[in-house]
Amino acid sequence: MSWPGSPNDALEDAVSLAGHREVQGDWYDRTGLYRARYRGKDAELHDFTELLDIPLVSLPCWDHLSREEYANECLNLVETIEKETRERHENERTGVLGTPVILSTHPQKRPHKLKKSPAPLVHAKDPEERAAMTGRYHAFAARFAFASEAFRAGHLEANFPEGSFRPAAPYVGRARAPD
Repeated sequence: MSWPGSPNDALEDAVSLAGHREVQGDWYDRTGLYRARYRGKDAELHDFTELLDIPLVSLPCWDHLSREEYANECLNLVETIEKETRERHENERTGVLGTPVILSTHPQKRPHKLKKSPAPLVHAKDPEERAAMTGRYHAFAARFAFASEAFRAGHLEANFPEGSFRPAAPYVGRARAPD
């Protein structure tokens, strides 16, 4: 599998995933490189690079398919993704960045303007599910606060909600020996 690539690379990668082509990749032993340099050796990354075969297995949901059917499913999946993406770009009047732009961007470049909005309490795609999860969280927090208040007041058998940890017991000091 290669990147960056031509539009045909996606189809070639799908063929690889379908098991019709051997896939290999470079493995970099950066720990070995670090240790060699730490010991003062003049080592380069290529000295610690190994070409490995990458075994690809079929998706469990497609295990029952023949090799040819599996390859067709992989190709159909890639073609569907490409078609949907093309249609979305046409509808939104947008386009892909392209290989030159991606390669010219430094991987650690920070955006000029950062979003400052707080993170949501819960992440959910469906607004109804988000509201339900938020409600369950608030109910949990209220039960915990009630139990915590009772516990700190000296009721050591306070009933905490499942999945929570009780706070530390109140400090009562050391018992002193009588004089």
